[in-house]
Amino acid sequence: TPKHLFNYNLEYSYGKVSTYIQKLYQSKVFTNEINIDFYSLETVNVLNYGISYDFLRKQNSSLSIGLKINNLFNQLYYFSNLRPMPGRNFQINMNYKF
Repeated sequence: TPKHLFNYNLEYSYGKVSTYIQKLYQSKVFTNEINIDFYSLETVNVLNYGISYDFLRKQNSSLSIGLKINNLFNQLYYFSNLRPMPGRNFQINMNYKF
């Protein structure tokens, strides 16, 4: 378990456009019971960015499309020993709420 864990989301909307930033920080994690630095996972500091546009907004339904960039600065990081997380990747989504 990390000693420090910090997450936040910051979102701004204007009209039909929304943009947001997500930040994840996790301090060093030891992966064994004797707490040797050789077997520890380094600090994780990841930033994600997204933008979305509302095409349709009615009383009971809405349609939006969005783009999200995960790991914006393409950093190598681990959440478990010897299993790296993906580098920069993109996510496109379309949401219809009814």
